[in-house]
Amino acid sequence: MDADKIKNKRKALKNSATKFVNNLDVSLDSETNVNHLEILYNQLIEKINSLKIADNELLNVIEAKDIEKEVDQAESYMENLISYKCKISQRIASLTPPVVPPVAYNSTNVPTSITQAAIQEPKPAIKLPKLTVNKFYGDHKN
Repeated sequence: MDADKIKNKRKALKNSATKFVNNLDVSLDSETNVNHLEILYNQLIEKINSLKIADNELLNVIEAKDIEKEVDQAESYMENLISYKCKISQRIASLTPPVVPPVAYNSTNVPTSITQAAIQEPKPAIKLPKLTVNKFYGDHKN
């Protein structure tokens, strides 16, 4: 492909990503469905990946003097998209309740985590023989 075709492809991808980000601004404020936000998150990742591929294709065919300009433009655009990626992640985290480990109570009513109780009380792996000890009545000769 020549440079003009790749530039047109990248231009279309950037326009698509810009429209997506503009709609995303509205969705982030009003959306409370975590599943829908995860879909938007994955769509944004796909758009970022498509733009990276187009940018790499363009860098392979443009002249050396234009590379710095193109890289600067691509990086600034990627920074914007990555900031939206972080915003979606933060919104999902704010809507998702934190995971709290279950608490079990022992005989002294002191709460301990079930995982800690499992670690502290391992099950015996082998059976040991029972030992009997004779009673000692104070006479060391017996």
